[in-house]
Amino acid sequence: MKTKSQSSSYRRPPSPLLRGLLVAGLLSMNTAWAGTWSITYTPQQTLDTPPQPVYAISPPAGQKFGVEIYCYDGTITTNPAVGVYPLYSNPNNAFVAFENLGSSPSTVAVNVTPDDLTIPASCSLTAIPEYYEVATESTNSLYGDLNPRNGYLSGAQSFNSSGDPAAPSYEYINVDQSATFMFEDPISGNPSIQANITDTGTVITNLFLNAKTTSALATFELTNPQATDTTITFTVTETPRVYANGSYDPAAYHSPGYASPTQITVTIPAGQTTGNVLLPAILPGSQVTITPNTYPGSIDGNPLLEQLTPLVFRDSTQDDNQPVIYATGTPNTTDPITNIVSSNQISFNVKLNVPPVPNVSLSCLPSEIFDSSNQIATCSVTTDVAAGTSGLSVNLNLPQSNPRYSSNCASPIIIASGATTASCQITAIANLVAGDGNVTAALSLASPTVAGEYAIIGSQAQVQVKDDDVVTPQPTATPQPVPTLGAWALGLLSALLAGFAAIHRPALRTRQ
Repeated sequence: MKTKSQSSSYRRPPSPLLRGLLVAGLLSMNTAWAGTWSITYTPQQTLDTPPQPVYAISPPAGQKFGVEIYCYDGTITTNPAVGVYPLYSNPNNAFVAFENLGSSPSTVAVNVTPDDLTIPASCSLTAIPEYYEVATESTNSLYGDLNPRNGYLSGAQSFNSSGDPAAPSYEYINVDQSATFMFEDPISGNPSIQANITDTGTVITNLFLNAKTTSALATFELTNPQATDTTITFTVTETPRVYANGSYDPAAYHSPGYASPTQITVTIPAGQTTGNVLLPAILPGSQVTITPNTYPGSIDGNPLLEQLTPLVFRDSTQDDNQPVIYATGTPNTTDPITNIVSSNQISFNVKLNVPPVPNVSLSCLPSEIFDSSNQIATCSVTTDVAAGTSGLSVNLNLPQSNPRYSSNCASPIIIASGATTASCQITAIANLVAGDGNVTAALSLASPTVAGEYAIIGSQAQVQVKDDDVVTPQPTATPQPVPTLGAWALGLLSALLAGFAAIHRPALRTRQ
């Protein structure tokens, strides 16, 4: 018997683990790959501030919102945790459910395994939004239930402009909502949204619901800037119109954005001359009327305050998924198309004649007077714009009472109609009181009673009343020198006094 070392041809049989790994490796060489189809739904937003979802989608309990997909030659991996639900008990079908239906995009990644490893898997998406009932794995139509917000239309409906041979054929956006379609962004030009799934890269499809609306921009202009904010109010009235002998009647199925007269406010900031406000969500083809209510000054000329918003059409010479264009129209005619316009927005422009804000200044001349007779300073309030028919009232801060002067200035001081200046006086009260010093009469402009009625330029002026009385000084005594005797006179005086003393000396002795 040969040992293992004695036979070079002997081989140990592979272990069960090794055999399993070899089999798995061979099988993996023929395992089908899986590609990814990334489908994103982005909710359309209104033009309001802040924007709102055009479609307020809220699926019933136990149901999901989304679209059906089908792969002709591939298997879809269903995974409700990521939004891919089984449909019709068919691995080639699935329902893609979108969770974010407000403002944020919702993305679902679908894994597809092709039937033939050598070619891509051909898949398509049914561009009609539906509800999916999870318990029964079935879909429910949304026809007539997917209502956009007031002022919006969605879907598609044929209409031919037979009245104008030179015009192409057009399609309305659907009015009665017999169908509402998902659109691909960018538009593919194919009614069926296709995807070829491969093992390299990810196929990306972006979807949105293509609702359409029109809007108006109301602009107000001032002929002159004002010192404070200008507030203007106006009323918007929308009247949906019937076109083409009743074939286009949006109000029968939709609510206009301004179903009742609505008051709007626009503010023009101080120092500026224009302000505007957007009026969104107007049903296409509606008559829009704006009526100014409160505003300064007067309306200049005869501005257009009533207009029709553009109708919404689609060129049916192109594929159904092409974007809509806009055309103006005339109500209740067989051919509403008159011309093609580039925007779905109309504009109202109203100019208001308002006078310029007067700049008011104050000065007093002369600025110094004396406490003597006929010493008067004239204080003038001046505007750079002639006062209107009712004049201009200017408020003053008056000088304080003082016995050294009088004033006939009053507040308000009135600048007469057509004038630019009004004056008052400060008069010194004459006196002969010397040393009573100088005093100041201060006068200043104050803010207007009606904000913005005038603007203050350099508000204060002063008049100084000076003391001109002089104190007369008393005369001062001049010192006089004490008389003195000369040397000889002084010697003579001394001799006389000595002699006088000698004469009287004996008598004095006798008495003793």
